[in-house]
Order: sequence, then structure tokens, then C-alpha cells
Amino acid sequence: MVPIYGGDQFSLATGERIVDFAIKHGFWIIPVCHGLRVQEIAKSYKPVTKVFLSGYLAYLKKQKDKVWVDTFSNVHRYLQARSRAQLIIRSQEKNHIALLIEGGLDEERTQELTVVIPVSDQVLSVTAKLAEDNIPLEVRLVGEVIVLNVPMNGKMVEVDWK
Repeated sequence: MVPIYGGDQFSLATGERIVDFAIKHGFWIIPVCHGLRVQEIAKSYKPVTKVFLSGYLAYLKKQKDKVWVDTFSNVHRYLQARSRAQLIIRSQEKNHIALLIEGGLDEERTQELTVVIPVSDQVLSVTAKLAEDNIPLEVRLVGEVIVLNVPMNGKMVEVDWK
């Protein structure tokens, strides 16, 4: 979803509702906006107000566990990497999965992709690690899914749950 934000009539409440809707339904939003007050562009995109921008950024900060905020360039890079990436599952058992991601790596950057693993509601704990280096990875249990960011470096990741 690409909403266009701007103008004196675009309220903070509207911006917050768009964020809440995206969180609730798992959508991405990439707002199109600017703060330039230049006559030559006055008939195109309307600038956001300073009051709106300050309030909106404060609202996003309150939602930091639920949203990802970044530059358009980094979001675009992530989407490109995701489209090139290939998820490979090496083994899968009832409470274990070994997987890796290949093909999406931007050679100049360390990039990760979010992997969501559906599990039953009986899961109480989960751990994840880079298998080769035995380095723990941050992993979350959210309802009936495991969520973790997997590096796109072709290294095996092992996830175990109980």
C-alpha cells in the first residue's frame, strides 16, 4: 500500500489509522510525502506539516516492536534481495527445522530476510542459531508462528522449539 501523505487537511489521526490498519492486517505501507514548501511543486504532492511529521514519527516510535521504519532506498534493497532469495530447507522434524537462504545477498551489505514458521499453539519456547558458528539468533514466538531474521549468506540456521 502506498498512501500519499500531505497537505494541511491530512491529519495525524488519519496517519495513525493507516499504521494501525497495516499492523492489524500485516500490510506494508510506504508513505509518499515530503516537507518542501516550494511554489513550483505546490500543485502536486502537498507537503506534510511539521506538527504532523513530529507526531507521526513519535507514533511510529511507540510502535517500534511492530513496524520497520527505514529509507526508501533500504526498503527497495530489501525487496530486491527478497525477490532473488531462495529458501532451502535441509531438514525438518516435528520440533526442528534446518534452513538457509541463498541468492539474495547484496555483496556489499549484510542482509537478512524475515522467516515465519507456522507451529501449533502448544509451543512454549524457541531457540535459533547459526549452526556452523553456534551463534544464537534473535527469535520470537508470536501466537502460532516463529519469527526470525535469517542472514542471506548461505549459512545454515537451526531452529528448535518445545
